[in-house]
Amino acid sequence: MSYTDLLYQLQSDAAARGNSEPDFQYLPFAMYRQAVIATEIQKRLPHLAGKNGKVGVGALVMMPMITGEDPNIATPQGDVLFPVHIIEQPEINMASGGTGVTAEQWALLVRAFFHQWSDRGQIILMQDTQAIQPIPGLEEQYKGCVGYQVLFRGRLADQSYPQCATPSFSCDASGNVTLSTNDGSAIYYTTDGSFPGPGNTAGTHGACTAILYAAPFQVPSGTVVNYASFQAGLRGSDAMQSTVTYPSPILTYNGALNISWTFAGPAPAVWSLQYNHSGAWDGVVDLDGTINTYTMDTGDGRPRRVVGRDANGTICTPFSNTVSIP
Repeated sequence: MSYTDLLYQLQSDAAARGNSEPDFQYLPFAMYRQAVIATEIQKRLPHLAGKNGKVGVGALVMMPMITGEDPNIATPQGDVLFPVHIIEQPEINMASGGTGVTAEQWALLVRAFFHQWSDRGQIILMQDTQAIQPIPGLEEQYKGCVGYQVLFRGRLADQSYPQCATPSFSCDASGNVTLSTNDGSAIYYTTDGSFPGPGNTAGTHGACTAILYAAPFQVPSGTVVNYASFQAGLRGSDAMQSTVTYPSPILTYNGALNISWTFAGPAPAVWSLQYNHSGAWDGVVDLDGTINTYTMDTGDGRPRRVVGRDANGTICTPFSNTVSIP
């Protein structure tokens, strides 16, 4: 975007923002440009344009200017000076159909709302050292009016470097994790807490621990997945983090001392069938992860539950509901 377009965008966006803010419901904002202001009276008499049934004061968003900080440099540099004029006709403004808010009060409110405002991340406005001053020569242009110039200084942000789209994350009821992006970038992910990028050298002997995503994958419930996308010519996306969570196993008593359970996620290495003994879950029967039913020798009235563990004995599924065996 050229500086010309950027300055016009700033003026247009500032007027649109002013007319969008609820606190300015009675203060009309107009751009001081012949091509934008529909009638000469709106340009010359902004305090009579009115807004939401109130008249007597208005804001003119003036055309921005660029100041040269140091003229003797190869590439011209400078700040943007951005004035907003608040014009009040006190007799009208303080009458029954006026806003009842003075030009001084409106000027302070405009300064508060636009100070440190970032317009689309390209220009950051701040109050100038001469933030609020009377408008020079106001009486000649607006008879019987008072007015203030609210002056802002804008810092041009560095040109943004294009960035990869942030991948989306989803996990279905079966524990299949899907990562996707809409710009064709390569997606990397990790499950060990390290950075999800091709330059990740957290592994043994500097090996990359980040995995290039190719297809949906399954990991234990509770696993934290870090993921990001990369593409030549673009900045990498923001690194994101999501936790995989499966529905709990459902445990059912079928009668005749038999229980069974269903689980939508990937089968663990071991199912631990636990029972509560004297207030603690200290009774355990470990079963192969492919088994989903068990028949007890005798009933004892104690509650049972199951939980899955991986090959290292770490819990990798939520706990099931509890059932009691008569």
